[in-house]
Amino acid sequence: MPGMELYSSVQQNENFLIEECLPSNIDPLDYQDLFNHQLPQESNDVLDELGEGFCFQPIDDAHSPSINFDHYSVEITIRPDIDGDQQPDSNEEIFESIKANFLTLASGSFNNFKSECAMAIPSNISWTFTDYPGLIPSSSQNWTGNSPLGTIFLIQADGSNLGEIFEDPGAVIVSDYQDCCWLFSTIVTPESGSQPFSGHRQFGIRTTESGLEFFTRATDRAKLAPLMKAMWNDACSYQDYFNIGDLTWTNLMNNVKLLTEQYGGAASLTRTDFVRPKYEDIIDLLESDTPLPIKCH
Repeated sequence: MPGMELYSSVQQNENFLIEECLPSNIDPLDYQDLFNHQLPQESNDVLDELGEGFCFQPIDDAHSPSINFDHYSVEITIRPDIDGDQQPDSNEEIFESIKANFLTLASGSFNNFKSECAMAIPSNISWTFTDYPGLIPSSSQNWTGNSPLGTIFLIQADGSNLGEIFEDPGAVIVSDYQDCCWLFSTIVTPESGSQPFSGHRQFGIRTTESGLEFFTRATDRAKLAPLMKAMWNDACSYQDYFNIGDLTWTNLMNNVKLLTEQYGGAASLTRTDFVRPKYEDIIDLLESDTPLPIKCH
């Protein structure tokens, strides 16, 4: 009996009906380094020196029952000449150019964003990465200096038809920096309050068979602003947050592509992957030597 066979299959594997649609290129075990990352002393010292209202926002301090693992990338197949020396830029030069322009590249907007929440009005949304106000030296001075570790950026949020009470700004601190990559970790600040996501996000470059890849990858969970959590359905609000995150990092990759092409190079968007299993089910997997089944929702 087909009905009984289907029932039996679902009983044995709850992902049976959607298995072919699940992202296949994300292995959460590859994200153990991000999941278990701790702020270095230098970054903690920055937060301590700034005083009350500044603190790390760990992945445990979030609301969404799901945890996000994602990877976005753009592949540069013809190197640009962004520094204008009439030579194709090296890996280091491309990395430095993306880093120097990061606040502009990462900022963006999207018109007519449709919420997953019933009765929500479509809105034009935008996000702006900027210096955190009042810091001496400034965020940009730290970022372009010899030691970017501990740099803090503010992420301003805006949405027409939403009003300020529904806007959810955030802030991040640089918690790891190497020649090929850096890491943002989420923080609480007096200016931003809590961050819309809790976790860590890496940005970097690496050589591939056909060129050079600029990528970002993260493990994080959504944390709703207090009023959002009080007034909207949690499930649809979490999905809105993840959808806006997807728009943010796709926009970054597209802007890196445009920057490359503007200076004589060629690039293409190569990867947009994510998987969002239940947080309570993934902790054991990330802390265990033996992979456990992943339940996606």
